[in-house]
Amino acid sequence: MSSHFEKQIEESPEITSEKCLSKTDWARVHAMDDEDIIFDEDSPEIPRGFWKGSQVTVQGRPATSAEIEDLKLQVLAYINRPRQKK
Repeated sequence: MSSHFEKQIEESPEITSEKCLSKTDWARVHAMDDEDIIFDEDSPEIPRGFWKGSQVTVQGRPATSAEIEDLKLQVLAYINRPRQKK
């Protein structure tokens, strides 16, 4: 199964003559749980309140309540997806 991020890389327009290939180990990333994430100076934890005042948009316009509820269901499905055991 390909992820949203893999699709972005594959579908992005080519800027140079050389194709940019992802060096990310996606199988390892997909198998990670939240507890496996390491926060350090290169990837700090997002501070509380970071998203305060933000707005969910769909195609450049504010999302409707129904679209936000659908997004919440998608997030829950992702969080509760079956995971590979290490």
